[in-house]
Amino acid sequence: MDASALRRGWATADEVCEIAGIGRVSLSAVKQQIPEAHVAYVIQDAEDVAVAHLGRQVTARQRTAMEARGYQCEVPHCTSDHLLEIDHVTGWAINRTTQLDDLAWLCSFHHSQKTDRGYHLRGSPGARRWVDQAGQPIVGAARSADPTRHASRAGPMPLPI
Repeated sequence: MDASALRRGWATADEVCEIAGIGRVSLSAVKQQIPEAHVAYVIQDAEDVAVAHLGRQVTARQRTAMEARGYQCEVPHCTSDHLLEIDHVTGWAINRTTQLDDLAWLCSFHHSQKTDRGYHLRGSPGARRWVDQAGQPIVGAARSADPTRHASRAGPMPLPI
């Protein structure tokens, strides 16, 4: 979409508002999707095109760095190394940035606890603490039985984030 249309809140007849692969859409539909979307600003003139990708998705470099520091749930005492999800520790909706030190691997069980029950990771990579809704540390970070648990694998499993 044209940046001026986004700032203004509506598109004029000569302004583009479309989703790649779908075509023209209403500005209100695009604005609803922006918090979850992979956004790219494309600035073009007669001689050049510049592209900036924005949003919550991790870059290839960030993903590689995360894999290098260990492909395991970062909740202390959790040894899950499969079906991991990348989590924004602070919460992307709060700071609107995707910084490497604010990203963590979480197994689906702990990601669900964080999302649905108010648990949180605290601390920097390598020194994480798991805390409850009141900020009290959870020692051992007990998990319920996980029927999807598999034997440890060599290397990370590529999964969409």
